[in-house]
Amino acid sequence: MLLIFLFVGARYTCRHAVGIVPSLRFSFPHPLQNKRIGRGRIWFAAWLETLTPEFLAERVTEPDGKTTKSRFERLLGAKEHEMHHRAQLMLIERQLGIVPHLTRQFNERVAQMRAARA
Repeated sequence: MLLIFLFVGARYTCRHAVGIVPSLRFSFPHPLQNKRIGRGRIWFAAWLETLTPEFLAERVTEPDGKTTKSRFERLLGAKEHEMHHRAQLMLIERQLGIVPHLTRQFNERVAQMRAARA
């Protein structure tokens, strides 16, 4: 369920936080279909590339009706939200005894550097 939440979050950000609905569509993935989640991330990145600096500088009103933020600030919030859930997933992996992929990749690079020095 957490993976579906991460994927749907991009759509929510486009519609509510930024104040527009992007023209590209995507379907909701099954949690185990990483390819589809990857496509959703590619879709979100492609959509972000279409946004102009002027558009990102526009101010939007928060749901409380009082506070305003730039669209760029709202998108940063989406990234921070994603990072929070990524950390949750890494914690779950560690609790299950799985070494997270980022840690594994880092350890491999360290081992390569140490081998090169020897």
